[in-house]
Amino acid sequence: MERSDVLVSGWLEKRLPVLRDTWESHWCVLQPTSLMCFHDEAAEWPKATLQLRHARLAAFRDESSFGDALVHRSSRPWGFVLDLGVDVPQPHQRFVHFDACEDVALEKWLNAFRAAEAEGKVKDEPEEGEVEQMSDATPSPKSTVHARSKRTFLYRKHSYNKPRPKGRVLRSQVTSTEDWLDVAPRRPEAWQRAFRRIIDTGGFAETFDQLTEPWHPSSHFAMEGAAEVTSAVRAGLQPWQRDKGWFLLAAAAAKRSQGRPFEELVQAGLDLDENEAVRVIQADLHRTGMEDVNVRSLERVLLAFAAGNAEIGYCQSMSFVAATLLMYQEEEPAFWTLCSLLEDILPEDYFSARMCGLRADLRVLERLMAELLPELSQHLEAQGIDLSPITVNWFLCLFLNTLPAEWSHRVLESVLYEGSVTLFRMALSILRLRQDELKTCASIPDAFIFLRCPCSPEKGCQKLDTTQLWELMFDEWLNGLSGRLRGLREEQLRRVQAEDGETSKRKAFKVPSFSWMDFEMPSIPSVNFSSWLSLSPKSSSMDSPA
Repeated sequence: MERSDVLVSGWLEKRLPVLRDTWESHWCVLQPTSLMCFHDEAAEWPKATLQLRHARLAAFRDESSFGDALVHRSSRPWGFVLDLGVDVPQPHQRFVHFDACEDVALEKWLNAFRAAEAEGKVKDEPEEGEVEQMSDATPSPKSTVHARSKRTFLYRKHSYNKPRPKGRVLRSQVTSTEDWLDVAPRRPEAWQRAFRRIIDTGGFAETFDQLTEPWHPSSHFAMEGAAEVTSAVRAGLQPWQRDKGWFLLAAAAAKRSQGRPFEELVQAGLDLDENEAVRVIQADLHRTGMEDVNVRSLERVLLAFAAGNAEIGYCQSMSFVAATLLMYQEEEPAFWTLCSLLEDILPEDYFSARMCGLRADLRVLERLMAELLPELSQHLEAQGIDLSPITVNWFLCLFLNTLPAEWSHRVLESVLYEGSVTLFRMALSILRLRQDELKTCASIPDAFIFLRCPCSPEKGCQKLDTTQLWELMFDEWLNGLSGRLRGLREEQLRRVQAEDGETSKRKAFKVPSFSWMDFEMPSIPSVNFSSWLSLSPKSSSMDSPA
């Protein structure tokens, strides 16, 4: 292609729309009004043409960058992002990400974009006779049916399914292309206004009663509605933003609108008397190591939860979570945020008597470790080391008694926003950064030295860089993790339930509660959940919030 108005051309890696975790090389040609992306240098027709009339540009490394620049900044330092504006056909097409792969190439592209803008070369209308191409990911007329089918498949990863008409449907009966697609909804406008108000002032623009949408992970929403919030949450909320921010992220207003009054639940909890949950709560109140938390408030929140959810009642680790919420929230907001977290956000059966959901997730972690960290997985298997007694504390306590408070509280707010995929991201990142030390271990106690408090220097191990750890959580090596978890969980949960069924048949007595014997750890058969929790770091790593 030879045209006199070409400003710059060359190879760029472009992140595909919707999938958000796949990059492909394109021959890109920048013109005054558009950026065309070709399959190769000899191609006659572009794969996509991005209109630049209202676009703005930023390098990933810029502090003012937008889109998912923060997510890719560490892994693709020579990347840049285009914001095509709100007029794109679909919200997920707004932000387009590129990687120039080297510093010289990045400067060449940035200078070309900025020179065009400074010299006023961007035109408002196409030249006479010029055919305007479809925007990125928009199907061309000759391949509409194929492109629609492909886009539906790509987008289903983070969407809900719109009801489809039953039986044979004639093309004449279709009124909109949206009838054929899975469409991710946007955040409600009231929700977005509330979040912006929290970021600016720490308060709500609306009352709680107007924010009763049920909880969904961030991937449920279109990019336009999620990118702004994702960037803010992953960058870390300020302490004064967490009171209302955590309540909003957890959709706690929806829980409150559906539940009994908080004071009524507190009174019901106080009336439980000899209930087993009450006895365990009383024993755990002073074990959190959080001196700034009001013990009386913590007791009221835990008793109210035990009364409101008899199926779960109380489980060790809840005190750590509730105490952390109370560091930023009053009793009632902390209670409803806790309810959302334990009942809606974390997988089912994390805290039940048999903990089937938790046990399935620990096996999922083993599977992922075998795929992503094969050398470490093979060493642990060869040594007969099962990390479950350590990782169970990570998952149940949400790393609150594993990481320093500044970072563990960021893990919590990321869980409230994105769901339990955050726990896998953090666990795998710790194991990756500690894999060299873990390859020298010959037993679980050896591994515990490196993993009990991975961000603090222990005997024989180096302190981890928490900033590096956080960036590794959202790096490319974990792309696609959210989409894989559901299938892996279903597979492992079926196995756990089948094993429990076989165990019940073999045993003549009913197992009263969960025991670490169910994990079949021949190397340390006497270890139980309570003893491992007692070994976890408490006040030594639980600094007051920054």
